[in-house]
Amino acid sequence: MSILQKTAARRRLESYADTNLPRLLGSRSTRTKRCEQRADKARQQNEQKKEVVEKLRVDLAQNADAKRNDLAQQLEKAQGLREGALSNRKERAAQHYEKVMKKKGDAQQQVLMTAAEAKQRLNDALAQKETLREQTLKEITNRATKYNEKVALKVQEQHQVMESKRQQSKELPADERLMNLSLRLYEHHMMACPK
Repeated sequence: MSILQKTAARRRLESYADTNLPRLLGSRSTRTKRCEQRADKARQQNEQKKEVVEKLRVDLAQNADAKRNDLAQQLEKAQGLREGALSNRKERAAQHYEKVMKKKGDAQQQVLMTAAEAKQRLNDALAQKETLREQTLKEITNRATKYNEKVALKVQEQHQVMESKRQQSKELPADERLMNLSLRLYEHHMMACPK
């Protein structure tokens, strides 16, 4: 009987396992349900994120293509403008070159024609400058000579005045000479050291 009771008891206990009885940590079935719900939710979010990322990728690719096309058009336009500017510059350079060559030819002819005239004018100018230089030197020499003569006369007059003063001073008695000398020293001192 004991074997039968065990079997019946066992059956009874196993029947409890099929029913959802509350447990402290939660039943396995609720945990697995929650895990499955979370997994489903994560899958849905991942799908949404994949859609958003794919949409962004498509938008970026379209924007990049549009920018590439716009840049290519700008480059073509710039190339056309560059070629136009270069051809315009080439034309202007050719015209300028022709003008320069014409002026060069005219200038060479004029140089050949006026070389003799220029040489003659240069010789005339040199001769005129030489005569002017000689005249100026004569005038400077005359003025310097007159000035030197005036200076020599003044120096000679000053020597004579000093000599006459020396003679007068020698004729004076010694005490008057000393007094005159001290007066002159005093005057020089007052002139040199004004208050």
